[in-house]
Amino acid sequence: MNFKLQLKKIILLFFFLSSFRMLACVCDSQMPISKEQFENYDVIFYGKVDSLFIESTGTAIVVFSVKELYKGNCEKEIRIIYDNSSSCMMTFELGAEWLIYASYQEFDKLKVHFCSHSRKLFLANEKDIYLSNAGKTFEEEVLFLQTNLGIQKLIVRNDLIKQQSDFKPHNEQPSGSNKIILLVVSLVIMIIVYVITKNRTKK
Repeated sequence: MNFKLQLKKIILLFFFLSSFRMLACVCDSQMPISKEQFENYDVIFYGKVDSLFIESTGTAIVVFSVKELYKGNCEKEIRIIYDNSSSCMMTFELGAEWLIYASYQEFDKLKVHFCSHSRKLFLANEKDIYLSNAGKTFEEEVLFLQTNLGIQKLIVRNDLIKQQSDFKPHNEQPSGSNKIILLVVSLVIMIIVYVITKNRTKK
């Protein structure tokens, strides 16, 4: 009997702690996205979830296929770090479409936070859990970003590699015809040096 009572207490405690954890993430009262708030983010885009990778450190990586880029620089495919274990964890599903507002955690690592303006596309507005805070439907917010930031050009991998190589030192080799000319010139110089040296030894 005591064992059953203790088991019930443990189960109740577990649910209490789980509920507390879910409610523990408190965001500052968030205003709808505005022109001024664009400055809070390094990269803003509209994209579709392509894949997900779970890391052992309590974070995960979501890979997006970018449909439209509004701010920052990125390629067609972009990797974003997100929290998947704390009370402020985010959830992404394959194929879902999102407006992402991300910031650099490190030099080359973008992170999205639960309390950012990021939002998921819902097929029906009545199911859109972000609508009340955003003050705009998903489509209205996309139009707002297009109007105020425009659609930016995505970085192409080949162009990026070319840009990087332009800054590296080059070790250019002469062409075939130039190699022959250099060889002949070198041979002539060697003959001249040989003749001069031979004449001096004779004297």
